[in-house]
Amino acid sequence: MGTLESKAETVAELEQAVARVKSCMDNHRSNVCSIDSIVNAQNDSIDLLSKTISDFREMHGNECEQSENRHLELTQNLHSNLQKALIHQVGALNESFSILDNCIREISAHYSPESGSHVDTDKRSLDSAKAGTPKDRFGSVMHESVRPGNSYEISSGDAEFEDSDIDDSVKALRSENKAIVSKNNGLQMKLTSNTEEIGRVQEQKEELEKKDAKVEAENKKLNADIKNANARYVLENTIRTLQETVDRQNRRIHDLEDEKRKVQERKMIVPVQLFYQRNDELMTLAVNELSLMLDTHMQTKNIQLEIVRCENISSIQPDKPTFVLCINSSRNGTDASSAIEGVHKSGRTALLIFHHKNIHALPNQPSDRMLTSTEFKQLGGIIDLAFLAGKGIYPCDMNNLAVSCIESFIQRNICGK
Repeated sequence: MGTLESKAETVAELEQAVARVKSCMDNHRSNVCSIDSIVNAQNDSIDLLSKTISDFREMHGNECEQSENRHLELTQNLHSNLQKALIHQVGALNESFSILDNCIREISAHYSPESGSHVDTDKRSLDSAKAGTPKDRFGSVMHESVRPGNSYEISSGDAEFEDSDIDDSVKALRSENKAIVSKNNGLQMKLTSNTEEIGRVQEQKEELEKKDAKVEAENKKLNADIKNANARYVLENTIRTLQETVDRQNRRIHDLEDEKRKVQERKMIVPVQLFYQRNDELMTLAVNELSLMLDTHMQTKNIQLEIVRCENISSIQPDKPTFVLCINSSRNGTDASSAIEGVHKSGRTALLIFHHKNIHALPNQPSDRMLTSTEFKQLGGIIDLAFLAGKGIYPCDMNNLAVSCIESFIQRNICGK
């Protein structure tokens, strides 16, 4: 009686153990389904990875460095995430199998020694459990636990049914595990292939970077050559422009020299006589100043003066223009009369009166208004000039008027030839 009660308790405990195994198998199945879902997601990642590599190759043809770096970085990130996910999946799967196997082993070890009343049967069952797999040990224990009696034969049949269900579930789980491992291996091979592809793409990128660096260096050299060529071209243009300017200037100078020579050939040579009865240093200085002034101003009129200094009255030629020089040092009328004494008086003779005074001491009225006697009226003109020994014929209104009067006198005598 005690034995029947013990076996009934054993069957009840076995049913509880089977329930725990079923719960563990349900958890394991849930983990496998979760892993399958993640593997499908990884397949999508692999497809996205392949598409990314294809896009990278297409972009590579256009040498788009920015897109190349972006796609390569995305590919590397996907590859890294995929490896981490697979490692996590394998760990979870192994852990699930370990939990299931431990649960089966724990039940088999717990019930195998106490399941039967015969020592030989229990020993054979224990040896069989030790020699077989956890599933085989669990099955033999369930088989040897059956005893005659109506109260527990049904329970034993239920246990056998549960054991068969466990075997089928374990087989299914192992088949699923094998398929998952095979799929993981395929993914690993695909990852290895993609890793190699990424390596080849990286090598191509490095080669392109080297080519880009070489092209950049060649471009810099070409730009430097172009810059030097442009500078040389600008310099050559500048030299050519300067040479053309020099040639134009030379031609201009040549033309001016020809014109000057022609003008000189066309210049009228006019003899002008100078006569003065006073011979001293002051008169010599006045004569030199007058000669320089006449030569300078008459050149602009294409007239070249041939100045002739007459030593005495007899050397004066009446038909040529004559300037009689007078230095006013005392009374104006006396000095002027002494200067023209004995000189042939006509329209070709002009009296030049040099006032040896500063500008503030010059007379207010011209000499032709003060010298009104007959001998002076016969002259071709009476002209006042301001003069100092240290300054010569200095700039003032009197000398400006004198230059104009002298030019007019010479022009009249040229036309009156």
